[in-house]
Amino acid sequence: MARISSARHITLRGLFAVALFFAAALASSCYQTTYDFPPGTTPGGAGAGGTAAAQPGAAPAGVISGVVAVPLTGAALSQASNAEEPTKPVKGAKVTIPGTNVSAVTGEDGSFTIRGVPEGKYEVNIEKDDDGDGASELKIHQKDVEVTKDNGRHLGQVKLKRAGSVSGKALIDKNLVGNIGVTVFVPGTSFLAITDDSGAYTISFLAEGVYTVAAQKAGFTTAMVEKVTVEAGKDTPGVDLALTRETGTPRGGVSGTVKRADAPDHSKIQVKVAGTGLRGVKRPIRSPAA
Repeated sequence: MARISSARHITLRGLFAVALFFAAALASSCYQTTYDFPPGTTPGGAGAGGTAAAQPGAAPAGVISGVVAVPLTGAALSQASNAEEPTKPVKGAKVTIPGTNVSAVTGEDGSFTIRGVPEGKYEVNIEKDDDGDGASELKIHQKDVEVTKDNGRHLGQVKLKRAGSVSGKALIDKNLVGNIGVTVFVPGTSFLAITDDSGAYTISFLAEGVYTVAAQKAGFTTAMVEKVTVEAGKDTPGVDLALTRETGTPRGGVSGTVKRADAPDHSKIQVKVAGTGLRGVKRPIRSPAA
């Protein structure tokens, strides 16, 4: 009986150890506070915003780290930062370096660390889905985060703010209708919107900052507005864009002969191309004399 009891005791201890192992692994996968930058990578060229490109033999340098927080007062999320305002750490915020597959998730204390970062300048995006709807309402965008050789960059406490938006109209040839399907976007990002018939659009969930907004549609020139300022928790209205038809856009034609069955005079017969969206296209065609 003593041997059986001892065996049971050993088995239970083994099961308990296995359970602890899987629990630790699950917790680690849910909240990744540290990420090792892939070896042999380096940032892109000037202005690339930290785009990583494989470079054999490139030596890792330092780390990018910080603590993500939000003001305790909800209203402060849409106001200017105050160094003295009380804050609370943000768990589960996603930290990314645009142009790379590098990301980390903040832990219980809001901290994160990305190790082995090659020297260079980077952009760092931090965002948090505040209400679980799949969209990140809280964001911050850090530019020119410089990492030097054998050194790191600690961002300190980074305070998230409510995302803003940009809205306006994108008009085709200054028409007030017929503007559906224009793609309005922020170059270099995945943010875009499609216009309705009036040309209206809204691009949401933009971090506070300065952007370029562009509009495109096949057969028309690309329109662009630069230095569009987005404030935390606010919409920037009136960002309007005008598209014009591209010069030299290929056009086809239709030709033929039309005769009246009840008269010898076939002149002044009007031919219109239906379903083209063109207005006032009426051209008299005089057919040869019978």
